Amino acid sequence: SDLSDYMAKIDELERKLIRQRGKKVQIRTEIRERIEELDNEKEKDVLTKRYIDCEGWNRICDETGYRWTQVHRNHSEALKKFKMV
Repeated sequence: SDLSDYMAKIDELERKLIRQRGKKVQIRTEIRERIEELDNEKEKDVLTKRYIDCEGWNRICDETGYRWTQVHRNHSEALKKFKMV
């Protein structure tokens, strides 16, 4: 009885994790599609590195060659255009 209750709980938790992962994949796909709709390549690059690749600000600066202020300006301008549904 205790073992079957334990196994039922594990099964329930596994199904919950699978549903949550599916939702996260869907959200990530939607975010990627929305980023790709932007016209400005610098803004797309910053948003992709930050929200898809999960990179920190310093790494984004290093990889793009942009200064800190330039990265944040591109980020801010992109978010203004990036309307959430």
